[in-house]
Amino acid sequence: AFHEYCAHNKNNVIYLIISEKFAQWAMDNGCASLIEFGEELTLNPCQDDPVQGAKGALLRKKIRRAIREGVAVFEYLEKDLALEQQIDLIVNSWLINRSGPQVYIANVKLFEDCFGKRWFYARQGETIVGIALLNRLEKRQGWLLSQIFLHPQAPTGVSEILVATIVETLAKENCVYITFGAVPAQMLGKIEGLGNFSK
Repeated sequence: AFHEYCAHNKNNVIYLIISEKFAQWAMDNGCASLIEFGEELTLNPCQDDPVQGAKGALLRKKIRRAIREGVAVFEYLEKDLALEQQIDLIVNSWLINRSGPQVYIANVKLFEDCFGKRWFYARQGETIVGIALLNRLEKRQGWLLSQIFLHPQAPTGVSEILVATIVETLAKENCVYITFGAVPAQMLGKIEGLGNFSK
């Protein structure tokens, strides 16, 4: 129905960041081309500790720096309107200070729909310097780390300490799946529906 509506209005359809299964459906149902540009970044918090090992050295360094700057991470558990207002200020300052080319299709309202969501926030002294939002994925019995917002003057390592704390918390809950969404692959993958010159 969506494709018919777009065809009637002479609109093209472009799907972004979709699963391989959906991409095949789209190609079988009227989409003209496909470009595989990335992959889903996932980990099992019970097995994959990004802070450990040689690859975690830079991450550990940034986390230690954030701790030296007095940053601590907490989960938002009980309704606190004053804290929500502080967190909303972080989101607003993040929106104002964005730069460079971006696609922006939705308003950010962290506390409008609370079902299936968790919030972690980083505090430096009395100032909130970062917030991370998780969305529950029932099918995978896990979580999507959907957004991280940082204060413009947040010290180095705030995003890293937020993510490390989230992974550690989920591991303690025996969660085996967290996704960070799509990330660019080293090279483009499958390309269909384009000529050799375009490829």
